[in-house]
Amino acid sequence: MMKIWLIFDPRRALIGLFAFLLVLALLIHFILLGTEDYNWLQGSSEIDTTEMLIVPQPVEAAPSTMTPAQPGAPDATTGTTTAPPPAMTPGEPAPQTMPAQQ
Repeated sequence: MMKIWLIFDPRRALIGLFAFLLVLALLIHFILLGTEDYNWLQGSSEIDTTEMLIVPQPVEAAPSTMTPAQPGAPDATTGTTTAPPPAMTPGEPAPQTMPAQQ
């Protein structure tokens, strides 16, 4: 494989390769600019973006390797103690931190 560079001049081969790739890239981009669907400069006239609604998707919580602080233990960042959670009676539903998904 190394003997191929004795046949071809490496500088001329690399310059020719880069010139070919540049011409190919420009050709592909101009072909795409000539189509109605893929022309990113003029955009598509069929899509009306004034009535589009962007709805954020819910984010799943990342698994944590940290253990929760014990009630009454001092907080590492502020130095204050955490209050214990309110007591729940049997049969009482757990408090919701986020609204239910519909």
